[in-house]
Amino acid sequence: MATKSVNITPTLLLLEKLSTINQDQQGNTPIPSKAMMMFIGAMNGLRRNAEGIEKKLDDTLVEAEKGKDKEEIAVVLLGLGYFHYTKTNYPKSLEYYNKSLSLWKQIHGDTNIRLADLLKDIAVLYDAVSNTTESKKVIAQYEQLFKINGKEIPK
Repeated sequence: MATKSVNITPTLLLLEKLSTINQDQQGNTPIPSKAMMMFIGAMNGLRRNAEGIEKKLDDTLVEAEKGKDKEEIAVVLLGLGYFHYTKTNYPKSLEYYNKSLSLWKQIHGDTNIRLADLLKDIAVLYDAVSNTTESKKVIAQYEQLFKINGKEIPK
């Protein structure tokens, strides 16, 4: 397992940018599904460093997959990736982050600027496992998103 210390964006901040589940046309927050309620519980447990979080997140993924909602599955995959990041298991974190990215691209399209922070975090994780080749490829995708969207690349 990797032991290098890295910093990535907290899951909830990423989800704030990636999520399409905001409000209905009347301004009401939608009622969360069972999978999302399980996810919220697991992430609260992670914050408190509670035991059994990985199992709770795995169970949440099973529940989300039953519902076949790509966004819910992407959310849980991101949570699992973040969990493994907190345990410095960067290879496993990368696995989940890349699976999540694949679903977010299906949801938003490959060129949506909402993907930027997730790409940046994936590049950081590739650096953490000393895979500079993949990190550079992901940074190139990150920079391309800003160019395509007519935005300045953050410094």
